[in-house]
Amino acid sequence: MDYKNLSKWSYINPGKDVKQEYNIRYNNPTTIKTGLFINQF
Repeated sequence: MDYKNLSKWSYINPGKDVKQEYNIRYNNPTTIKTGLFINQF
């Protein structure tokens, strides 16, 4: 499956909940969770 960036996904699917799509992707059994966090400058 070709995953689009969530900003592109929301543009292609107006009116759909981006948070729900994020949760679907995050809770997918094939998702690798590394525990790394990105700090802003």
